[in-house]
Amino acid sequence: MPVETVVSPDFPFASVEGVAVLPLFEWGVSLRSADSLTAVVADAVRTRLPDGRVIAPDEAARLIGGGGLAYEWALFLHDWDARNELDRTAVMRVADLLGVDLLIVVDLPEVARQDGSGHDGPPSTVVVARIRAFGGASGILAWYGSAGLELVASPLESDRAPPVVDAAAPVVHAILRELPPLGSGDG
Repeated sequence: MPVETVVSPDFPFASVEGVAVLPLFEWGVSLRSADSLTAVVADAVRTRLPDGRVIAPDEAARLIGGGGLAYEWALFLHDWDARNELDRTAVMRVADLLGVDLLIVVDLPEVARQDGSGHDGPPSTVVVARIRAFGGASGILAWYGSAGLELVASPLESDRAPPVVDAAAPVVHAILRELPPLGSGDG
């Protein structure tokens, strides 16, 4: 599957020693699916940075909330746009609080499930995933990856569309394969 990526030439990926994977909040996705998907991301980052510190989404959320930055971070995510010209203070404050060099944010800008009844064609789930990595010290968008997939149910399955996480997991893996090497542990 094709993956669209953008890499900041100025970000020192080889110096990354700590990464936080932030929770996924999507209205159209169950909490269980969101947790499963961010766990996939955290596990993939751990394999790429075996000697570094990787903060899981649940721990990151607890620390951000406990540090009084939840509202500021939510506003940043809500207002962020592709130009990345907003105030980067929220990124720097959250990264400082968590003690990491990189913040990874996953979202699903498109999720569509079509069950077998009521439309032409087999049941399917369409997912577009986007992963953004923000530099902690500068607040810049260091890396961006995006891809999509339509997962069609097999004829032997029911007329239910495949679960969102089943469609999103391979997309997330494909995007993460394009993430530049991190720290000295990735090679």
